[in-house]
Amino acid sequence: MKFSDHTLSDEQLIADAVAGNKEALEVLIKRYQDYIYNISLRLFIDPDDALDATQEVLIKVVTGLRTFGGRSKFSTWLYRIAVNHFLSAPVNKIEKQFVKGFDVNTIDYREEERNSYTEDE
Repeated sequence: MKFSDHTLSDEQLIADAVAGNKEALEVLIKRYQDYIYNISLRLFIDPDDALDATQEVLIKVVTGLRTFGGRSKFSTWLYRIAVNHFLSAPVNKIEKQFVKGFDVNTIDYREEERNSYTEDE
């Protein structure tokens, strides 16, 4: 059986991948990696974060493929994994850096008052 053939169903590829066929797993991953990236990009916004999330989701897919029961479409199962990953992910890097570097005690309110404009000006 030629696994690069696009006529193979997801179900056949999943069954073969679960049985240990690495070629079937590779075809399955290649078939859906752009789909997962697009979901991740919509959720994470930042392309680098989306790329990281895609890799992490694919790892979850590979390690959890045996748990796919076929009660839904494979793409639906992947979508849920990607969304759940987003919901459990820590805040993005920029938010972490901002919150980490922000200290309310360092704000000089007097400076703001000196620079504020009055209605008379």
